Amino acid sequence: MKLSYGAVNKDGEKFYGAIEAGSVEEAATYLRSKNFIPTYIKSQEKSKIEEIFPFFAKKVKASDVVLFTRQLSSMLSAGITLLKALEILKNQTENLAMLDVTDSIIADIQKGSSFSLAIAKYQSSRHQNHPDFWIRRFSDFLTILRNSRN
Repeated sequence: MKLSYGAVNKDGEKFYGAIEAGSVEEAATYLRSKNFIPTYIKSQEKSKIEEIFPFFAKKVKASDVVLFTRQLSSMLSAGITLLKALEILKNQTENLAMLDVTDSIIADIQKGSSFSLAIAKYQSSRHQNHPDFWIRRFSDFLTILRNSRN
């Protein structure tokens, strides 16, 4: 089962993420073995209400995107690699929908995709997990930037 978690390390730094585990207890044991103290662990499975009324599911807000973009820009300007910056942002994200998007982008980049192409898959209105308007606009913006540099 896919679980989301919040944890702190020995220095008190907060981390958020997702983990695949057989149970909450298994996830907690794994996190403790990595020197994290879990603050919460919960299932990412959709509730019955979300299955019946998908518009109740968590969404990525415009403010999440603005913060994500500003922080990503700052880290890239400071010389941090794209993957490292995305990992840092993922660990700081509390919004589960944003966490899923960031996880997906990281996975695509690790498979060799460009950042703009990793985001471009959200342009499709048939993408059921995150049909949010901002993602399509952000992807359009990155496509324009990529094409203007050629």
